[in-house]
Amino acid sequence: MSHNRPERVSELLHAEIARLLREDVSDPRLAACSVTRVRVSADLRAARVHVLPLGGEGDPADLLRGLKAASPYLRRQVGRVLTLRYTPELTFVLDEGLEEAVRMTSLLGRLAAEEGGEEE
Repeated sequence: MSHNRPERVSELLHAEIARLLREDVSDPRLAACSVTRVRVSADLRAARVHVLPLGGEGDPADLLRGLKAASPYLRRQVGRVLTLRYTPELTFVLDEGLEEAVRMTSLLGRLAAEEGGEEE
């Protein structure tokens, strides 16, 4: 098995799940949901889908409940589009990496501003 295959499947899953959430799912809890990344296991049987509420609005716990309820539908639809022997089991988690990156950027900006103020 190619070591790039899980990455390629991750990209395909990301695009298809994002499209399904945007176009097909009518659950209002999922209206403002962004798929940030997808990680697929080496055997392609499990996928971890990282999501964020768009604009940081909404209850993340409510979003995860909605995604868990929609998971069987999403998995069926993904299985129809992707021609894999096994459709990966979808697990949805909140992406905390993006929030951490925003926090670090903010801290670096403040540090740069403080250093700029001392030189004057």
